[in-house]
Amino acid sequence: MTKKYKVTLTEEERKHLQAVINKGKHGARKRKRAQVLLLTDEQKADEQVAERAGMHRRGIENLRRRFVEEGFEAALEGKPHGHRPRAIQGRRRRG
Repeated sequence: MTKKYKVTLTEEERKHLQAVINKGKHGARKRKRAQVLLLTDEQKADEQVAERAGMHRRGIENLRRRFVEEGFEAALEGKPHGHRPRAIQGRRRRG
């Protein structure tokens, strides 16, 4: 099966991803995305990448799509997660 979205990294992007993986100051999600981008750049099959990265194949497809459509930084950083406001805690009035 031919991949619709193909990840092709520059040498600079590869070095940046290696640094993200090897340095401990990045979050686990970012390190995992970096690992997946490197593996997909090496033309590994999605099933192999999924097994090595501990991700579902669909997540890898989504990451490749984001890389092609939105760019390197968007793929590495991921979607911004909005925080829902907390429910107001308090006493309920009894009727």
